[in-house]
Amino acid sequence: MKKLISAAVVFSIITSSLFTGCSNSNLTSKNTDSSQSYYSDTNSVSIQSIKKKYKEENKNSIMPMYNVPNNQEFDFTFKSNLENIKVQDIVSVHTDSKCLEQSKVLAFEWPKNNSNDETHVSIKPLSAVLSSQKNMTSNGAVWGNAPIYYIRINYSMNSKNAEKLDNPIIIPFTIKSDLPVPNLRKEISTDGRLKLVWDKVNGAEKYNVYHVITPTIGGDKNAPTSSAEDGYKGYPLLEATTTKTAWQDFMTDGKDGLETIGDKIVSEENSSLNGDYYVTAVAGDKESNFSIPVCTSTLNSKLPVALNDGQTFIHKFQNAAELPHSVPVKFIGGTVQNREVIYDTKNISTEDNTTLINYKIKGTALKGYTYLLSFNDSDKSLLNSFNSTNKDTSGGYVEPTDTSDNVPDPNVPTIINDKNKSDSKNSNIDTQKKNTENHITKADKEKITTSDIVKEAKISASSPLEEYLALKLINVDSSISLEAFPEAQNMNTLSDTIKKVIYQNPLILGVKSYYYDYSTLTLKIKYDDTVNVTKEKQKQILTEAKKIVSSTIKPEMSDEEKRKALYDYLDKNTRYNNAALKDAEKNNYKHVDSKFNDSFTTYGIMVKKSGVCMSYAYSYKLLCDLAKVDCMVVTGTIENCPHAWNKVKINNEWLNVDNTNNGTNSGIPYMLYESNDETASNLTYVEDKDFCLNDDFLKFAGKSNKNDYYVSNGLEVNDLSQYSTKINDFLKTNKPYIILRFSNKFDKTEVAKATVEVFKNVGTDKLSTARIKSLENYIEITTH
Repeated sequence: MKKLISAAVVFSIITSSLFTGCSNSNLTSKNTDSSQSYYSDTNSVSIQSIKKKYKEENKNSIMPMYNVPNNQEFDFTFKSNLENIKVQDIVSVHTDSKCLEQSKVLAFEWPKNNSNDETHVSIKPLSAVLSSQKNMTSNGAVWGNAPIYYIRINYSMNSKNAEKLDNPIIIPFTIKSDLPVPNLRKEISTDGRLKLVWDKVNGAEKYNVYHVITPTIGGDKNAPTSSAEDGYKGYPLLEATTTKTAWQDFMTDGKDGLETIGDKIVSEENSSLNGDYYVTAVAGDKESNFSIPVCTSTLNSKLPVALNDGQTFIHKFQNAAELPHSVPVKFIGGTVQNREVIYDTKNISTEDNTTLINYKIKGTALKGYTYLLSFNDSDKSLLNSFNSTNKDTSGGYVEPTDTSDNVPDPNVPTIINDKNKSDSKNSNIDTQKKNTENHITKADKEKITTSDIVKEAKISASSPLEEYLALKLINVDSSISLEAFPEAQNMNTLSDTIKKVIYQNPLILGVKSYYYDYSTLTLKIKYDDTVNVTKEKQKQILTEAKKIVSSTIKPEMSDEEKRKALYDYLDKNTRYNNAALKDAEKNNYKHVDSKFNDSFTTYGIMVKKSGVCMSYAYSYKLLCDLAKVDCMVVTGTIENCPHAWNKVKINNEWLNVDNTNNGTNSGIPYMLYESNDETASNLTYVEDKDFCLNDDFLKFAGKSNKNDYYVSNGLEVNDLSQYSTKINDFLKTNKPYIILRFSNKFDKTEVAKATVEVFKNVGTDKLSTARIKSLENYIEITTH
């Protein structure tokens, strides 16, 4: 969340001098509504019954196979005659879970000992994928060193007739590594710099950082590389070797990605940053497989590079009024966003009868200095007024920490059975298929306790796995078996699903961290509070939410009226918790003091009436659920700060609603209300993919803007002419203020001049009390 009321920037002397002069003459298409009726008459439910609810009780699935030899040959038995079908159309190996054609691995596939009643297929590697130099020179064909591979089976292995599956069976497998694979992750600092970080690997002496370079056009765009989805076609180059567990020296010059001149100028950051980065662990002549990559193309709108116009601060300014409030900054993907300028008024110096002013660009590491030809106390006061608005900007939520291994440890058995031993001679598909059936048959009988909460509140889920996890997490279970869900037994799927479940179910409270144990097929959860405390909070939340809905929503209301009534309630009755935000901010949004935990859950806004953006987003989702209005939580950033908001479904589109930045908290009423994705992007909102399954991300796009508050109320303008007309009409009324939004970026000086011209012609008597403020694309004019 970004608290925006304090970020409103007065147009300062540019406008005030003009005013003074005048005054003297101033979930998803597949989402299943797990309503309270489903659980109202029972205190427990079996996994099997949940699968039946989604018609997936007979779903074909096979558990992953971890730590197989690099030259592993896989055998498959089909109980039907498939001799007229190409072997590569029956089974294939890929580097991505989607198993698209472009991610197919070159492999040798052939029928083996077939009969009229059965088809036997074998598959083994032909060429290595994402290999280190060691594998490139090894003898014989190997799969390679990619973090994870996926077998795709297109035909039923059980049917006696050739039956092509509507949903192929996907089996993940990993190659046994010489050393554990580093858990690589990204960190973005508050000044917009990327750092690669990973956990220490036992036995490792050092770490290799590899880089797959992005093809670029014009040297400007950071296009996606040939990634897992495209088959890892790029060749990894060794970028650096380090004994540390963090790295950001992307130019390999010791400056950690910064272009500097002395200690006063940083002209570029994230320099030479593009493509994908991997890390391996090294000990002697042993090297681990490649880590999960950090793909910088997904960060194109989050990582600043340099001022878009490097000449902005080169020339000398006449006085402080001419200094820019914000400047366009270029990001690694080539996009440009405006960022505020912070001026240093405590360390002012004079050179050759001119005043030197140091500056830095907010949310970046960029800094430098410029000159003023004249400087006095009023100039200093003006610059301080600029800075006072910048200091109070805020943002952020704290997401649960994933402490799982992205790739299982080399000691995890290939076939996880009751004896928990790996039999390399039987490490094939038929063995794993039978093993999976045994696990599922036993696990499906598990009874899940259904708390009183789920008898009254909706569970947002679109699969048996999601509903199962939601029930367990709402019930504050700390140990969750995934034995019944082979599709969840790898972190690529599991982490994606956990985040979606947590974000879309507001009564899941205080998940602090989670860890998946590959050997026991168990998910371990840590919570902020005890079971009893959490359940008591859930009751209080639901009681308050039902009270709000019953007093706010009337039976005759349309969905639009319901959405607005709930938004207005939050605006009038809740406040943003700045102290909680500041605590999260100082910890780079990784954790907060326990006294602020409630501000990051539904409990904060619903019960205490105070919280940060995640609490607002959760609360609006819960209220909409109870009012039977389609709504979801969205996560991402605003001005590079972590942020959460909502999307609501209107005419099969998902449009943005930000309850945090309402009139009370930001000073801009309905700042983002039923707005399309383009409007949100213009306001620096950037979605990530944590709030939904990655494959579903594009389903939640919003293109229409006719419902947007400023569009539907005639408060959006496209140019200065429309703006002047709106101000002219406003001054003829007795209204105390008006807020308009430009559809695109605007020049503040030109807007200030246009405003004064209108006042000259229509509102001269109001100049003495008039004020003009701006925030992003918004302009506020007050006359009282």
